[in-house]
Amino acid sequence: MKSSIRTGLGFLFLLWVLSCGRMEPDIHIKRADTEHRLAGGRIPRGKDSTQQIIIPRDGLFLTAVCYPEGYDWRRDTAHGTLKGRLLLLRIGDVRSILAGQGQPRVDTLLALEAGAGKAVSLDADRHQFIGGHLYTQCITERGTVYRRDGQTVLLASEPEYLRGILPLGEDIYTLSQRMSEGGLILRCNWKQLFQTQDAILHGSLADLAFGRTGALFEDGGEACFLYRNGAGEWRLVRNGKALDLPLPAHLTKLYDIRCFDGTVCLACQIRQRQPVLYIGSKKHDLSATTLFPGEKLSFQLLRLGGAIRLSGTLRMNWNQQIYTCLWSDSHLLQTAAGRIDWLGEQVFLRREGRRLLAATANGREYPFDGDTALLIMPQCAWAEEGKLFLALSRYDGSPVLWVNGQSCPLPLNGFLTSVLHCP
Repeated sequence: MKSSIRTGLGFLFLLWVLSCGRMEPDIHIKRADTEHRLAGGRIPRGKDSTQQIIIPRDGLFLTAVCYPEGYDWRRDTAHGTLKGRLLLLRIGDVRSILAGQGQPRVDTLLALEAGAGKAVSLDADRHQFIGGHLYTQCITERGTVYRRDGQTVLLASEPEYLRGILPLGEDIYTLSQRMSEGGLILRCNWKQLFQTQDAILHGSLADLAFGRTGALFEDGGEACFLYRNGAGEWRLVRNGKALDLPLPAHLTKLYDIRCFDGTVCLACQIRQRQPVLYIGSKKHDLSATTLFPGEKLSFQLLRLGGAIRLSGTLRMNWNQQIYTCLWSDSHLLQTAAGRIDWLGEQVFLRREGRRLLAATANGREYPFDGDTALLIMPQCAWAEEGKLFLALSRYDGSPVLWVNGQSCPLPLNGFLTSVLHCP
């Protein structure tokens, strides 16, 4: 499609993909955090400080990247050379939004100076609000700076890219990938627990199917991840110990592999046939539900409502359109036109042409005003107990917090990167 909006979207996506290997200019390491309040339609500037703050445990939290007034972040012509701010925002009363009672009060808990010459990156995928803390990563030629709430917690000696982060009890686990030599490093509380040089990691923080913790996941109270070595052998790492994962015989294509409650699950093809779902040693033939006259583009395993589900993206032969389907282990559950941008327990977001739609399990749909709503990251959606929270960025105006049909514009020049409700 040749529209300016679709072109701009593709440009931003390419820009962020390329930024995965980009390093920030040389920096002077400082400890930076501050506490301010959003008032009068303006976002305060960040300041360098050694003061530690306490982040509230409840509320509706947003993260955002904010640029100087007048700068066109959509074109981002000064990418890598511009200073901006990384914000952690909090809205204390969600009820006022649901009731449509106007603009709610927004507190700025953190406003970190970021970008050129700073130890905090402006890239959308180099910060995560998880476990009540804002974690940031900044990659330079000299190494990688990890911070929590603006305070430096680790100076890694090599450039590395964060692929997973998992709070587990009082501990924080991180999984990073070296940029120079390859390989993976698993850390617990910033101390190395496991490393390997020969690995292709399964999952990332920017992948819709892997959730907020990226390639790391909790299983049986342990931090886990999956990877494939150079010989094509799959391994499951549990709490720093690698276990071999034998695959079924005559496997011709592996779509996805996961571990749920200690059970290894596979979505794969056997002898060029229709996709097969393995839950442990039990095989489920999905040929009766996947015999669509079209190209199978992808299949991913999900855990929804306590059950194992399979999501697939197909291109139909008869109209060459993309459809996304959801299966159980025995039958087709739902089919929707377009690609799925986000999938939750009772709701999913999908694109229909240039329009973004939110659809619930009961068939209700919420079309958004205009056709320029963007989910910058998968973390920009959160669903719970019949409520859907979206952190939407826009090409034609300020970003918007959207809650069950109620929109609240946020007066900042930039984009939103995550939303999380902690009741």
